[in-house]
Amino acid sequence: MNKFFACVLLIIGVGLFSACSGLVPEPTPIPPTDTPTITPTNTATIVWFPPTETPTPIPTRLIEPTSEMRPGIGTVILNDGFSENLNWRTGTYSAGNIAQVDKSITLAVQQPKSFLITFLSEPSFDQFDVKVKVDVSLCRGEDAYGLLIRAASDWDYYRFLVNCNGNAKAERIRNSQTLPLQDWTPAGIIQGAPIVTNLEVWANGSEMRFFVNDVYIFTVKDPVFTSGQLGLMARSAGDTALTVNFQKLVVSELDVLKINSVTATP
Repeated sequence: MNKFFACVLLIIGVGLFSACSGLVPEPTPIPPTDTPTITPTNTATIVWFPPTETPTPIPTRLIEPTSEMRPGIGTVILNDGFSENLNWRTGTYSAGNIAQVDKSITLAVQQPKSFLITFLSEPSFDQFDVKVKVDVSLCRGEDAYGLLIRAASDWDYYRFLVNCNGNAKAERIRNSQTLPLQDWTPAGIIQGAPIVTNLEVWANGSEMRFFVNDVYIFTVKDPVFTSGQLGLMARSAGDTALTVNFQKLVVSELDVLKINSVTATP
């Protein structure tokens, strides 16, 4: 009898299962199955109308009063400066014609790339404010016209020029040599012609301030010429003619005491 049957008989006979424990393997216990835990996920909240950032207020700019750029203007010492009793240089020249008619002076440059100048023989001015109206009928591009001040001769003076591109500049002419004091600067003038422009120079000692149509443009300082005659100029830069008519020349004296009492920094 083999061992298996002996065991069965033994189980039947004595009812002891443990006697066969060495022959029948015990069942392996099954570990409990872990129930998976669902971890809740955080769903992002959609903000349909996010708040906007409040901008940082910009400090209010304090607007300072404009400095007086032409202080001390006093008594008019020359009005209607193109009257017949005033001696301006006129005539016919190789560059064109200068004519004094009806309290005005016309400079007509006919020769390409040429210029005309004319001076008032007297009086001589040192500290002053001068204004002149310019009626430009033919002008283009770099063609220029302007005021000459403190002239000692045909070859020594300051000149304030405006060209037909709408720019202005100041130069010193000494012994026929040109020295730029202020290069071409936008002057807010409509380009081309016909056009009417008002030029003005305020001159006190070595300081000269320049205006176009009552608008301040720039200041230069130069101590070379302290007094002299007034003059006018027209210059053709190309091959076309240039015609300008100067009208309503007014010169006023400057009150030094009033100038010293006003702080006027450009």
